[in-house]
Amino acid sequence: MRRIVLLFYLVSALLSNSKATVPLAKDSLKSQRSGFLAFPFFLISPETSWGFGAASAYFFKTNTLDEKLRTSDVNLISLYTLEEQIVIVLGSTVYFPKEKEIFRWQSSYSYY
Repeated sequence: MRRIVLLFYLVSALLSNSKATVPLAKDSLKSQRSGFLAFPFFLISPETSWGFGAASAYFFKTNTLDEKLRTSDVNLISLYTLEEQIVIVLGSTVYFPKEKEIFRWQSSYSYY
């Protein structure tokens, strides 16, 4: 069970927003307004046997003209194991213009 929690923590950390420590040069190409990322994953653990699932995220900006506004996201992670365990996590972070408001939420369903 600890491995599943660790896996979800690592996947959510990878999908979460992060700031670069090195300033980047302004891209001459127009930035993409939104994007979608999805990938499958597999795991094995003595407690759960084999497990498989998918992680996906949709990235977007609430104001495409504001270059300083961070990218918002909606992400979904699902897992099923051969011990008939199910975990589904849905979360989001939305940054509104000038970041005066930040909306974050996470909801999960587990069946053990």
